[in-house]
Formats: sequence, C-alpha cells, structure tokens
Amino acid sequence: MRVNVWDLPTRLFHWALACAVAGSLVTGLLGGNLMEWHGRIGLLIFGLIVFRLVWGLVGSTYARFSSFVPTPRSLMAYLAGRWNGLGHSPLGALSVFALLALTLWQASTGLFSNDDIAFDGPLAVLIDKSLSDQLTGLHRQGLWVIVGLVSLHVVAVMFYVLIRGNDLLRPMIFGWKD
Repeated sequence: MRVNVWDLPTRLFHWALACAVAGSLVTGLLGGNLMEWHGRIGLLIFGLIVFRLVWGLVGSTYARFSSFVPTPRSLMAYLAGRWNGLGHSPLGALSVFALLALTLWQASTGLFSNDDIAFDGPLAVLIDKSLSDQLTGLHRQGLWVIVGLVSLHVVAVMFYVLIRGNDLLRPMIFGWKD
C-alpha cells in the first residue's frame, strides 16, 4: 500500500534548498566575482525558508509542522525503538527544525554582512559597520555549523537506507512510501 508522505511543494523546497546551500557554499568559499552570485543565492535561500515556514503552517497534512513536532513521549518511544510513524521520526524532526533555524540565521546574517572589499549584503547599509562586521563573523562561523548539520543529515539518511533498510530517498523524490 502506498501512502503519501511528502507533497510536491515540500519536495521541491527540499531539493531547491539543497542545491542552493551547495551553491552558496561554493560561491562563498571561492569568493571574488562569485560573491555577487553568493548574495543572490543567499536571497533565494531566505525566500525558500520563508516559503517553508509559511507552508509549515498552512500546507498539506505532512508538510505542517504540527504533524511532526516531537513530544518528549514520542522522542522517548523513538529512542527505545517503539516509534513507528510516517514521515519524520522525532529525532529527524528535531534535525529539520535545527536545519531550518540555522539556515534562516545564516541567510539573515548574510543580509547584513560585508567582505570589506567589494560586496555588501543588501541590508548592510542599514546598520553600523561594526555591527555588520560582527554579523559577518557570525555568518562565516555559521558556515561550518551548517556543513556539520548537513553532513550529519546525509549520514543519517545513508544509515537508514543502507543499515536499516528504510529508503528515505524515494519518498523525498516521488512523495509516497510503501
């Protein structure tokens, strides 16, 4: 029996965000003339996150945050091996919220950042240069936290696919799970 677990907007968001984060990582690390693209991709990421926050409130059943907010009871059941829901596991849901929050933080600090050479975030002119410098430092540090969380996310998906035999990739591509 097939059960729909991911709607099309959520799947498109997920893969667009993955590509955009990868693009922002490459353009940010290479710098130079790519900083203009880094800024554009950052705006795309900001827009994607805003979309997901709205879709998490008004979207379809499995897209709504209320359908997968972990409770202490569900988290304990999951850790004890007794959880058997569809969609995000309680630990996976915590990961989703952490990734969304961190990505929103990263995109927001980028709006106010500068590189002291040729690039300023679109809102950097609205704040004092010293505050912009502080936010730039946080933006640069946040990069490695995102790399760490995304790496953990990918490793967890691979663990489920290869070790537990639970294919998480097909549902995120096609939307349904057997």
